Amino acid sequence: MKTPRALRGQRSPNNQLSTKQSPHYSDFVDELTEYKTKSVLATPIMNGKDMVAVLMAVNKLEEPCFTAKDEETLNKYLYFANLLLRVYHLSYLHNCETRKGQVLLWSASKVFEELTDIERMFHKALYTVRAFLNCDRYSVGLLDMTKTKEIIFYKLIDYILHGKEDIKVIATPAADHWALVSGLPTYVAETGLICNIMNAGQDDFFKFQNVLSLPIVNKKEEIVGVATFYNRKDGKPFDEHDETLMEFLGWSVLNTDTYDKLNKLENRKDIFQDMVLYHVKCRKDEIQHVLNTRERWAKEPDECQEEELQEILSEVLPDSKKVELFEFHFYDYHHTELELVKCGIKMYYELKVVDKFHIPREALVRFIYSLSKGYRKITYHNWRHGFNVGQTMFTLLMVRQI
Repeated sequence: MKTPRALRGQRSPNNQLSTKQSPHYSDFVDELTEYKTKSVLATPIMNGKDMVAVLMAVNKLEEPCFTAKDEETLNKYLYFANLLLRVYHLSYLHNCETRKGQVLLWSASKVFEELTDIERMFHKALYTVRAFLNCDRYSVGLLDMTKTKEIIFYKLIDYILHGKEDIKVIATPAADHWALVSGLPTYVAETGLICNIMNAGQDDFFKFQNVLSLPIVNKKEEIVGVATFYNRKDGKPFDEHDETLMEFLGWSVLNTDTYDKLNKLENRKDIFQDMVLYHVKCRKDEIQHVLNTRERWAKEPDECQEEELQEILSEVLPDSKKVELFEFHFYDYHHTELELVKCGIKMYYELKVVDKFHIPREALVRFIYSLSKGYRKITYHNWRHGFNVGQTMFTLLMVRQI
C-alpha cells in the first residue's frame, strides 16, 4: 500500500500550503459548483500496480487543515476500502466474463438453431442477446463488398432496445440517414478503428450521450460491416469490456464465412424440400383413387364443382360408426392404407370443419393423401402408426363433445 499523498490547508507554524497555494490543486470544480475547498486529503487505492480509485477527504471540520494523525487514521481504514474495491472490481470482471459467455451461448444456439432464413437468423441472434449489450440502441451497417474503392452501406439494421423494442431494416440507406450522417460508420469502415465517443451529445450530429462504433471483420481481415452502439443504460461511458464484448458479438454473429456456410445450407435445404415435395405430392392419377372424377364426370377434380366432388365423397367415404372411428379400440389391421386415407378425410367431416371453414374438397383429399405418402415404408413409424395416433386424438375430442 502506498503512502497517502496529502494536500493540506494552511497552518502557519508548519509552513503548510492552502489549496490555492498548492501547485497540485485546480479550482475548476469549485468554480462550476460554487463550492469552497479549503483542505484536501487524497490517497490512491491500488490493485497491484494499477490505480483503480482515489479516496479523498475534503474540508476538515473545525480545523483549517488535515493533520498527520488524520493521515494515520485514513491509512488504517484504507485497507478495508481497498479490499471492498477489489471485491467490487472482481465482481465487475466476473459479470463481464459472464456476459461474454452468455453472448457466445445465445448467439451460437440461435445462429445454428434456425436455418430457414439468413436475415431472420441475424435478427434473432442479435435480438436475443440484447439483455447483455447494456445499451439503449444499436445499428448494424452492412458494407457492399463489390465496391472496393468506396464505402457503401447496402443495408442498415436498427435495433431499439429501450422502451418499445423494435427492429427496422433499411435497404440502401441514404447518406443523410441519422445513423450515417455523422460520418462515424464510414470513418470506422475506412480506418478499421474502434471509436468510443464519451461526450457525443456535445456534437450536433449526435442525439446520444455515449456512442461506441466498431468494425465487423471476417477471417480474411476484411471489414464487412460497422456496428454502432448508443447510450449505455447506466449513463456511464462504454468501457474496454463493452468494446471487447461487442467486438466479439459482431465477429461471432455477423461473420461472412458463417453467412456463406449458412447460405449453402439453405440452398441444400431448399433442394431437399423440393425432393420431399416431389415424392409426397398427390399426383393426378393418385387422387382418382378417392375422387374418381374421370370415370364419373369425365374431367379432372379442379374442373368440377364442389357439389360434384361432395357427391363422390358422400359415396366413397366410410360410415364412421361401422368402422368404429369413434372407438378407442379402433383396429387398422382390417383396413388398407387407402381406406385409412378415406377414414382420415371422414374425421374432418365428423369434426364439422369442412363446411365451417369452406375447405375445398380437392385440397382436403390431396392433403390427407400427401400426408400418407410422407410416411416411410418402415415397421413402426409408418402411415398406420401416424393414423392411429391421429384417430386417438380424434376420439378424445369427440368423446369430450358427447
